[in-house]
Amino acid sequence: MEIGPVDNSKIVVPDIKEKTVKEKEGLEQQPRQDRVEISEEGRKRLAELADNFIKQVNENQKAHSDKIERIKAKVNSGFYDTPEVKEKIADKLSDDIINDLNQSE
Repeated sequence: MEIGPVDNSKIVVPDIKEKTVKEKEGLEQQPRQDRVEISEEGRKRLAELADNFIKQVNENQKAHSDKIERIKAKVNSGFYDTPEVKEKIADKLSDDIINDLNQSE
């Protein structure tokens, strides 16, 4: 089989018009027409969800504050100064360091 020369005269090149700067600017200056409408039922549901979220945040803050106060009381009472607690803390810290080293490999 023999391959002959390519006839470039039959290649069709589409006529692509580059937009002018004015045309591009005109597109950007058109006002937006998108709208979203939320029904009254949807608004009520959204308000309920927001109220529940705020309630949960407040409850979590209270629980967090209570936990901090319990920890402070334990520190002040000397709970963490016992050899058993110090050993548990050291074990936990060493486990965390080993896990960090293993994850970075």
